Amino acid sequence: MRDLPSHWIVTLCGMAQSIETLFDQMETRKAAMLATLAALPSEVASRRPFAGGWSAVDLANHLMLVEVYALQQFQEKRQARIRRTLLDRLRFAVVRQVLRSRLRVKVPVQAVDPEPEAPTVAAIAERWRQTRTELHALVAGLAPDERDYCFFHHPYAGHFTCADGFAFVLLHWDHHEPQWAALIDA
Repeated sequence: MRDLPSHWIVTLCGMAQSIETLFDQMETRKAAMLATLAALPSEVASRRPFAGGWSAVDLANHLMLVEVYALQQFQEKRQARIRRTLLDRLRFAVVRQVLRSRLRVKVPVQAVDPEPEAPTVAAIAERWRQTRTELHALVAGLAPDERDYCFFHHPYAGHFTCADGFAFVLLHWDHHEPQWAALIDA
């Protein structure tokens, strides 16, 4: 149990508390990333390590776009009443291991690829703030019996509940952590 990331707490406490805890962890990480970006000289923040590589701004933009995509899915699937299946659980476990392995993985959804011309840090921060505010309000408005429905779908990992989705976002951040460290230390 010691090697599990702190955000894998869904079974350790009540569902509502775990969703709020996961969301708080997402907020903390976002704030730290944006503060670091704001403190970096623009040439460091926008430097791409190689042709086609991502800069620190591109990486922040990607992480924000993942959440924009998740919000769009939530809005589309809000009334679908999709239940998580055993296959979804198995697929999630496989994707979790791939993300933990630190293998470079092609982004499976073009909507979360950073734009060729990266937006400003301020624009990323504002869009992220709006997305998080709306996502939090939607999730907070769920009735307790709705929390077990799947509102998110990943092409490889299957359907996610809110707690699964937020845990996935944090795991996705963990996956990009070495890349982030290399970009800001360069």
